[in-house]
Amino acid sequence: MGQISQIANKVKHNQKDLDLKELAPNIKEGLENTRNILTILNRGYKNLIDPDNILFQKPKIFMCWSPQVDLNRVSPYNLDEKRISEISVSLKDYIQKEVPLRGNYIDLGDRSSIQKNFSCYYREFIAIICYLIKSNKMKIKDYEGSSFLFEFIM
Repeated sequence: MGQISQIANKVKHNQKDLDLKELAPNIKEGLENTRNILTILNRGYKNLIDPDNILFQKPKIFMCWSPQVDLNRVSPYNLDEKRISEISVSLKDYIQKEVPLRGNYIDLGDRSSIQKNFSCYYREFIAIICYLIKSNKMKIKDYEGSSFLFEFIM
């Protein structure tokens, strides 16, 4: 990103030493690096809600990035049955609504949208998603980047 920013500043200030042919490889490399970073970050969301990385000890749920994590170093989330039920209803409604392409995907990277659409804090939402996945009540139907389409299992 720094390379791209420097190039943009040179273009913006119309410096005479600017030769775009020389900069083209730097632009390409900067964009590829940015894409790779975003891919790694987005893969983190998939890892976080992977059933192998979730441990449930009622009423606590531990969300980890890896199954080999020392649980003494992870802060559990205390689940509430009433909130699980309320958010499950909201999730079902959100998933089943008729919307344009990918309109019912949930972007796990968009905290404000999650708080607005599901009336809960981000960590609570992720904990409940993890609980529903771990307890085989919901699964990932499709995903792209940080956006997920979930499906309830009946």
